[in-house]
Amino acid sequence: YEELFQLADKSLYIAKYRGRNCYILYKPEIHDKIIMENKQVNERLANGKFYEENVSEKMEILDLLAKIKREDSQSVQKLLENLRIHLQLSKITIYDKNFDLLYMVGLDSKEIRSEFIKSHRNYFQLFNEYGFLHQNNTNVLGSIDGSRYDMYRSANIASILEVATKDKNGELNFLFCFDLYKPGRSFMRDEVSFALMVARKLSEIL
Repeated sequence: YEELFQLADKSLYIAKYRGRNCYILYKPEIHDKIIMENKQVNERLANGKFYEENVSEKMEILDLLAKIKREDSQSVQKLLENLRIHLQLSKITIYDKNFDLLYMVGLDSKEIRSEFIKSHRNYFQLFNEYGFLHQNNTNVLGSIDGSRYDMYRSANIASILEVATKDKNGELNFLFCFDLYKPGRSFMRDEVSFALMVARKLSEIL
């Protein structure tokens, strides 16, 4: 019984690490890997290396942002990929004012929003007064907007940050979408702030 209890406790630890609504078949190598990863993160936090790397990555992204030119699509792609890696995102997509795909970087090339937005005029009703929608668990949308929930589920999107930017006349000009596929991996507050800043600045350049 004691050995079984310990295994169950370790499986529970892994389940919490991966997020809710899942079950775990215990494997020693998986548990040991997670323990090691957490230990390495804690060590980097303790000696300051994590913060130094984080700041360096942000500085590199801001430097790329400052040098971008509207007609240089390669530099935009590079910026978005650096931002995606820094924020540990699954995908970043940008749509123009007509909701046609403009840019995409990520783990796959599946595009799900364009036609959906065009056929759902109330798409932005869940956005806040500051022009963005941040949801760390898309499951909660099941009872609010079923069709939108189904769209996210079709692409295994677990968490989202969507930013609608406007031009000088107050008209929507771009939609930036930041997606996470991994359940339990949510956007931290500083990540949301940094993504918002980059999106709004980039919208002024494109």
